Amino acid sequence: MENQRSGMRRLQGFTLLELMIVVAVLAIVVAIALPGFLQSRIAANEGSAISSTKHVVSANEQYRLRFGSFADSISDLGAAGYIDDSMSDSLKSGYTFSYVGYSDDYDLNGDPVSPGLSGNRYFFVDSSGVIRFSTTGPATNTDTALGN
Repeated sequence: MENQRSGMRRLQGFTLLELMIVVAVLAIVVAIALPGFLQSRIAANEGSAISSTKHVVSANEQYRLRFGSFADSISDLGAAGYIDDSMSDSLKSGYTFSYVGYSDDYDLNGDPVSPGLSGNRYFFVDSSGVIRFSTTGPATNTDTALGN
């Protein structure tokens, strides 16, 4: 009987227990890595929103110097060649931008498309050029200035 057992070969492949261990290890690795990935994505989206906001401030100052007033709409900045198409469609890197222009002032809000997933902060800037943010809802000119 001993000879028969030693003569039997084990079938090739993995046992169910080995596969379950591999799946459990992968699940643990994903559980550890996913929160860090999501935070990195939020930070990147917020950085892009800040950069886009700064770009609109600069573009609007150039527009005002050339035309004597601030742009009436964000599409006016695009049509004059001061911003690219990725900004003039109002959606960029997980943020929605809304712009209201007046001849002597403007308001730009950048709000996360999915708060908590695409960004945690809401941004606001006007003709003062000071970027402000809020974590509870759309930012206004009374919220905390970025960097303070």
